[in-house]
Amino acid sequence: MKLIEIIPGLFIRGDLTRVCRVAQELADRKIDVVVSLIKPKIQSIENHTDILSYIYMPIPDGKVPDELAKKLAMLTDYLVMHLRAGRNVSVNCQQGRNRASLVAALVVRLMEGVSGSEAIERVRAKRPNALANPHFVKFLEELPNVD
Repeated sequence: MKLIEIIPGLFIRGDLTRVCRVAQELADRKIDVVVSLIKPKIQSIENHTDILSYIYMPIPDGKVPDELAKKLAMLTDYLVMHLRAGRNVSVNCQQGRNRASLVAALVVRLMEGVSGSEAIERVRAKRPNALANPHFVKFLEELPNVD
């Protein structure tokens, strides 16, 4: 799967295991921050010289308990900070469908000041089969509006 740009500078994709091809694509898109939401940790991506930050935060493709919601909020704030500084971010999971799309929707919500439901629509406009996990959809839809 290739990188899909959700909003300027924010990309999602699946399958980081094909490291040679992925590393070239990250370099071509000038990706500064890479987030991996699945196991295993990809050492060669972490050691890629052009990457400013590699975040390894595996999350389950299931419900969003309070502890995970807190971690996602911190991750989202960190990614928004990088995007606002003009950096490019790639969020990755197994297929770029649920976990990466959840984080992308959280970032879109903050960056564009939209509701969780609107953020879902914007992600799905770029990745049509995104957010099939009903727990992630419910979590996003129940978030308060951004001020």
